[in-house]
Amino acid sequence: AASDVNKRQVPFRPAELDLAAMLKAHLVDLAPRVKEAELQTRLEIRAEVIALADREATDRVIMNLIDNAIKYSNPGGMIELALWREGRRAFVEVRDQGIGIPEPDQTRIFERFYRVDLARSRSLGGTGLGLAIVRHLVQGMGGEVHVRSEPGRGAAFRFSLPMADSAN
Repeated sequence: AASDVNKRQVPFRPAELDLAAMLKAHLVDLAPRVKEAELQTRLEIRAEVIALADREATDRVIMNLIDNAIKYSNPGGMIELALWREGRRAFVEVRDQGIGIPEPDQTRIFERFYRVDLARSRSLGGTGLGLAIVRHLVQGMGGEVHVRSEPGRGAAFRFSLPMADSAN
Protein backbone atom coordinates (compact mmCIF):
# COMPACT_ATOMS: atom_id res chain seq x y z
CA ALA A 1 0.00 0.00 0.00
CA ALA A 2 2.76 2.46 0.88
CA SER A 3 4.34 1.92 -2.52
CA ASP A 4 1.13 3.24 -4.13
CA VAL A 5 2.16 6.72 -3.03
CA ASN A 6 5.61 6.61 -4.56
CA LYS A 7 4.93 4.90 -7.84
CA ARG A 8 1.77 3.98 -9.55
CA GLN A 9 2.00 0.60 -11.24
CA VAL A 10 -0.34 1.57 -14.07
CA PRO A 11 0.60 4.60 -16.18
CA PHE A 12 -1.94 7.40 -16.30
CA ARG A 13 -4.28 7.16 -19.27
CA PRO A 14 -5.47 10.70 -19.97
CA ALA A 15 -8.99 10.89 -21.36
CA GLU A 16 -11.62 13.58 -21.75
CA LEU A 17 -13.59 13.61 -18.50
CA ASP A 18 -16.88 15.38 -17.83
CA LEU A 19 -16.17 16.50 -14.26
CA ALA A 20 -19.77 17.63 -13.59
CA ALA A 21 -21.06 14.15 -14.44
CA MET A 22 -18.37 12.56 -12.26
CA LEU A 23 -19.22 14.76 -9.26
CA LYS A 24 -22.95 14.02 -9.65
CA ALA A 25 -22.25 10.27 -9.82
CA HIS A 26 -20.17 10.38 -6.63
CA LEU A 27 -22.92 12.26 -4.78
CA VAL A 28 -25.44 9.61 -5.87
CA ASP A 29 -23.12 6.78 -4.78
CA LEU A 30 -22.45 8.42 -1.41
CA ALA A 31 -26.03 9.52 -0.72
CA PRO A 32 -26.68 6.69 1.80
CA ARG A 33 -23.56 7.61 3.82
CA VAL A 34 -24.39 11.32 3.64
CA LYS A 35 -27.89 10.59 4.94
CA GLU A 36 -26.61 8.30 7.69
CA ALA A 37 -24.18 11.03 8.80
CA GLU A 38 -27.12 13.50 8.84
CA LEU A 39 -25.40 15.79 6.34
CA GLN A 40 -26.57 17.75 3.32
CA THR A 41 -24.74 18.19 0.02
CA ARG A 42 -24.80 20.97 -2.53
CA LEU A 43 -23.20 20.91 -5.97
CA GLU A 44 -22.42 24.18 -7.70
CA ILE A 45 -21.45 23.83 -11.34
CA ARG A 46 -20.19 27.22 -12.48
CA ALA A 47 -19.06 25.84 -15.84
CA GLU A 48 -19.33 22.56 -17.72
CA VAL A 49 -15.76 21.36 -17.66
CA ILE A 50 -14.05 18.69 -19.71
CA ALA A 51 -10.69 17.83 -18.16
CA LEU A 52 -7.88 15.80 -19.65
CA ALA A 53 -7.08 13.33 -16.89
CA ASP A 54 -7.01 9.68 -15.89
CA ARG A 55 -10.55 8.53 -15.00
CA GLU A 56 -9.58 6.07 -12.25
CA ALA A 57 -7.17 8.50 -10.60
CA THR A 58 -9.69 11.37 -10.77
CA ASP A 59 -12.40 9.15 -9.32
CA ARG A 60 -10.10 8.24 -6.46
CA VAL A 61 -9.26 11.88 -5.73
CA ILE A 62 -12.92 12.97 -5.70
CA MET A 63 -13.97 9.96 -3.61
CA ASN A 64 -11.21 10.55 -1.07
CA LEU A 65 -12.01 14.24 -0.61
CA ILE A 66 -15.77 13.67 -0.24
CA ASP A 67 -15.11 10.71 2.08
CA ASN A 68 -12.94 12.92 4.32
CA ALA A 69 -15.59 15.66 4.29
CA ILE A 70 -18.19 13.14 5.49
CA LYS A 71 -15.84 11.71 8.15
CA TYR A 72 -14.87 15.04 9.64
CA SER A 73 -18.29 16.73 9.56
CA ASN A 74 -20.75 17.00 12.40
CA PRO A 75 -24.42 16.00 11.97
CA GLY A 76 -26.46 18.79 10.43
CA GLY A 77 -23.50 20.06 8.41
CA MET A 78 -23.26 20.83 4.70
CA ILE A 79 -20.74 19.48 2.20
CA GLU A 80 -20.40 21.73 -0.81
CA LEU A 81 -18.82 20.76 -4.11
CA ALA A 82 -17.96 23.40 -6.69
CA LEU A 83 -16.68 23.09 -10.24
CA TRP A 84 -15.33 25.92 -12.38
CA ARG A 85 -12.60 26.82 -14.85
CA GLU A 86 -9.93 29.46 -15.04
CA GLY A 87 -8.10 29.67 -18.33
CA ARG A 88 -6.95 26.17 -19.33
CA ARG A 89 -7.49 24.69 -15.85
CA ALA A 90 -10.47 22.92 -14.34
CA PHE A 91 -11.02 23.37 -10.59
CA VAL A 92 -12.94 21.22 -8.12
CA GLU A 93 -13.45 22.23 -4.51
CA VAL A 94 -14.88 20.10 -1.69
CA ARG A 95 -15.87 22.18 1.36
CA ASP A 96 -17.18 20.94 4.68
CA GLN A 97 -18.28 22.60 7.91
CA GLY A 98 -16.49 20.06 10.06
CA ILE A 99 -13.76 20.11 12.66
CA GLY A 100 -11.24 21.93 10.48
CA ILE A 101 -7.47 21.67 10.43
CA PRO A 102 -5.15 23.72 12.68
CA GLU A 103 -2.82 26.11 10.83
CA PRO A 104 0.45 24.26 11.63
CA ASP A 105 -1.00 21.00 10.28
CA GLN A 106 -2.21 22.48 7.00
CA THR A 107 1.22 22.33 5.38
CA ARG A 108 1.76 18.74 6.50
CA ILE A 109 -1.53 16.95 5.82
CA PHE A 110 -0.41 15.87 2.34
CA GLU A 111 2.57 14.00 3.81
CA ARG A 112 2.46 10.23 4.04
CA PHE A 113 1.07 8.91 7.34
CA TYR A 114 0.61 12.41 8.77
CA ARG A 115 -2.49 12.72 10.93
CA VAL A 116 -3.84 15.88 12.48
CA ASP A 117 -5.32 14.49 15.68
CA LEU A 118 -4.31 10.94 16.45
CA ALA A 119 -7.19 10.20 18.80
CA ARG A 120 -9.76 11.51 16.32
CA SER A 121 -8.32 9.80 13.24
CA ARG A 122 -7.74 6.51 15.05
CA SER A 123 -11.40 6.40 16.01
CA LEU A 124 -12.31 6.98 12.35
CA GLY A 125 -9.85 4.45 10.97
CA GLY A 126 -7.69 5.10 7.93
CA THR A 127 -4.02 4.83 7.17
CA GLY A 128 -2.99 8.46 6.96
CA LEU A 129 -2.22 7.85 3.27
CA GLY A 130 -5.38 9.35 1.78
CA LEU A 131 -4.26 12.92 1.19
CA ALA A 132 -0.72 11.87 0.22
CA ILE A 133 -2.28 9.70 -2.50
CA VAL A 134 -4.57 12.58 -3.53
CA ARG A 135 -1.58 14.89 -3.95
CA HIS A 136 0.44 12.24 -5.79
CA LEU A 137 -2.40 11.52 -8.23
CA VAL A 138 -3.30 15.17 -8.88
CA GLN A 139 0.32 16.19 -9.45
CA GLY A 140 0.87 13.13 -11.65
CA MET A 141 -1.96 14.38 -13.88
CA GLY A 142 -0.47 17.88 -14.13
CA GLY A 143 -2.61 19.52 -11.44
CA GLU A 144 -2.23 20.97 -7.96
CA VAL A 145 -4.07 20.52 -4.66
CA HIS A 146 -4.49 23.02 -1.81
CA VAL A 147 -6.35 23.31 1.47
CA ARG A 148 -7.87 26.25 3.34
CA SER A 149 -9.22 25.69 6.81
CA GLU A 150 -10.13 27.23 10.12
CA PRO A 151 -10.37 24.96 13.17
CA GLY A 152 -14.00 24.46 14.12
CA ARG A 153 -15.20 26.02 10.84
CA GLY A 154 -14.44 23.31 8.31
CA ALA A 155 -12.00 22.77 5.48
CA ALA A 156 -11.95 23.41 1.75
CA PHE A 157 -9.85 21.17 -0.49
CA ARG A 158 -9.32 22.43 -4.03
CA PHE A 159 -7.61 20.65 -6.88
CA SER A 160 -6.95 21.58 -10.49
CA LEU A 161 -6.57 19.52 -13.64
CA PRO A 162 -5.69 20.50 -17.19
CA MET A 163 -8.60 21.14 -19.54
CA ALA A 164 -9.06 18.96 -22.61
CA ASP A 165 -8.07 20.65 -25.87
CA SER A 166 -11.57 20.14 -27.24
CA ALA A 167 -13.01 22.27 -24.41
CA ASN A 168 -13.48 25.86 -25.61
